[in-house]
Amino acid sequence: MQRVLQAALMVFTLLGLMLGTAFAVDLQPIPKLTQPVMDTANMLSDSERAQLNQQLEEYAKSKGSQIAVLTVNTTAPEDTFTYGMRVVERWQLGRAKEDDGGLLLIAKDDRKNQILVGRGLERVITDVDSYGILSETVRTAFQQGDYAAGITAAIDKLQGLVAGEKLPEPPESIEDMGAVGM
Repeated sequence: MQRVLQAALMVFTLLGLMLGTAFAVDLQPIPKLTQPVMDTANMLSDSERAQLNQQLEEYAKSKGSQIAVLTVNTTAPEDTFTYGMRVVERWQLGRAKEDDGGLLLIAKDDRKNQILVGRGLERVITDVDSYGILSETVRTAFQQGDYAAGITAAIDKLQGLVAGEKLPEPPESIEDMGAVGM
């Protein structure tokens, strides 16, 4: 009887593994962070991307806090928040001790956007602030087909919110930021 139960358990385990594999969902990949603006959805021109990269690099050097932008075509099968959390975990934006990184995530085809910030910026960039930036600034520009204006305005507003915040001095070099690849 025990052998029959063990065999049945093994069959059910194998079936469970096969079904689990059959229903496994391929998640969208997370690109390697090589610059502050990772435009995988090609929403920006080369010059727009270069200008934003320069602005975000200078900001990180002067303020210490780090903001990145990621555009993707879709985050499916995940929602933008869940995908964005995977990105933030992988990229390790900002300084570890201060947890002062931020991500502007744009999912072009999904028509969804998300702002995620570390704990060190949560009282400066609140959920209400993020919602306002996305709904009033980004959405308006995107509806007019001006992606660069929407992304730039969002970055300007995020940097403006952080500007008055007392944060520890920035590191000596950008390499000391702790972000992977930047």
